[in-house]
Amino acid sequence: MNILIKTLIIWFTFFSISLADVIKIFEFTNEELAELDVRKVRGADNKTIYTVGSNDNGNFLKAIADNAASGFEVGTDYTRRSGYEIYGRKGLSIMDKWKDGLSTMHGMHSRGFPNSFFFGPQQAGFTANYTHSLDEQSIHLAYILKSMREKNISLVEASKEGEENWVKTIIDNSRDMLSFQESCTPGYYNNEGKPMQAPQNNPYGGGALNFFKLMKKWRDKGDLKGLELSSNNYN
Repeated sequence: MNILIKTLIIWFTFFSISLADVIKIFEFTNEELAELDVRKVRGADNKTIYTVGSNDNGNFLKAIADNAASGFEVGTDYTRRSGYEIYGRKGLSIMDKWKDGLSTMHGMHSRGFPNSFFFGPQQAGFTANYTHSLDEQSIHLAYILKSMREKNISLVEASKEGEENWVKTIIDNSRDMLSFQESCTPGYYNNEGKPMQAPQNNPYGGGALNFFKLMKKWRDKGDLKGLELSSNNYN
């Protein structure tokens, strides 16, 4: 058990389940805690995970999986997760625009893609409770749409200057989390063990609450600085 704990402990850091909690689970069950190299997994069905490893008796290890989760994707290409491609002005796809790094205004608007509103933590606020950030982004977008309606405007997108300035803000406030993410359990926090190194792909480095305050301050000014508003004239 001590050897296994030493093997496991490197996987449990910030944002991960406590190793002590894992040990407690097995203290109150009849299950055996076995070391499993996920790289050796060769198949699974609804009850069993099959590996090419072996147990102490030399038999192939069959790990019983009474509970399994399908999981979800975070950090993969936006179009892969959404299930469709987004095309903007002159046929440019969002995947092509972002191929060298994210480029947005407040994480919500991307120049060349009018009336496309992107929600999520990238270049915006990262919160432990994801619905918290969605709520704040909804408040922000509702203000913009209300302003458009009052001005009888139908299209909105980031201005060139607004987008460039926000990308610079993200880079200037980015945190060097590479070494931490490389040591963390492979998962959605670190792109399945392959951390994204481009600083502009990160959330706002000043923290979620400061980001929300920044957005409120922007709304309070009332000038929609950094956005371009226009009527229906798509080209």
